[in-house]
Amino acid sequence: MALIAGMEFRFELEFDEVKLEETESYLKEVVSKYSDLIYGQSTEVHVQLWKGSLRVNLAIFGAIYIGIGQYGSFRSGIDHLIQDSKSLKGLVTSQIVKNGLNESDILESKRMYCIPDRIRRVLLAIERLSD
Repeated sequence: MALIAGMEFRFELEFDEVKLEETESYLKEVVSKYSDLIYGQSTEVHVQLWKGSLRVNLAIFGAIYIGIGQYGSFRSGIDHLIQDSKSLKGLVTSQIVKNGLNESDILESKRMYCIPDRIRRVLLAIERLSD
């Protein structure tokens, strides 16, 4: 299994006020629901919670060849995996807001650099060399 997507959030919530087990379970459920659907496979979600204002790292692991194979060519498959991770971040963010977190409490949300991004960089480097 490879790291096919990931996202980082920072919330305006005190770490001590958050029920850690419930939060971790909730985030795994939300992310798994969307990632399984988007990537067409059973994905594995890892959640890390950090102290301070609540920081969350979500890592989605799955079989990269399944994702690539859904879109035809290898290159377009990589591009689609990257676009899917952007869509996944948007879906997770909207679901969290829909379930009661104020949008103003989300201080930061960004997509993590993952395996499809690395493969894309290698492909771009190869193209530059062949020109």
